[in-house]
Amino acid sequence: MVCSFHTVLYNLNTFIKGYDVYQDIGTPELFEELVAVRETQNTMDKYAVSVTKAGKVVGHLKKGKTGRFAKIIFYFLRADKQNSCTAVVTGKAVNRGDGEGMSVPCTLKFEGQKKHISILMSWARTTSNENEQTLPDVTVKTVQTSV
Repeated sequence: MVCSFHTVLYNLNTFIKGYDVYQDIGTPELFEELVAVRETQNTMDKYAVSVTKAGKVVGHLKKGKTGRFAKIIFYFLRADKQNSCTAVVTGKAVNRGDGEGMSVPCTLKFEGQKKHISILMSWARTTSNENEQTLPDVTVKTVQTSV
């Protein structure tokens, strides 16, 4: 049997923190696509989301001023195994003067079920966090899957 469901693509601008900590492991290159994954064994932050290159951690997503940014992405990735988040590097590492060391600018690309993307979009609209800004483009595509 074949059924279709909506997959929604959503983009969000932010930064990967920890460049100075992880630069010996791997340096993100401009336009490179990195994978964001839940880091369930992180003892410092149970909602940590790491950014990986070839399976190795090269940084983390910021918690944000309210502490909810990475947590919402953590829950998004946990909600459905088909949900994904890719970080596309958009610039060189910079020191933003926030006391968190060097950060790499990126665009997060989310792909998942419409209901899960809607939660991310709702959060992005209501947040006043200056570190995370939304991009206006949202695309809906239909994906065929067999059940």
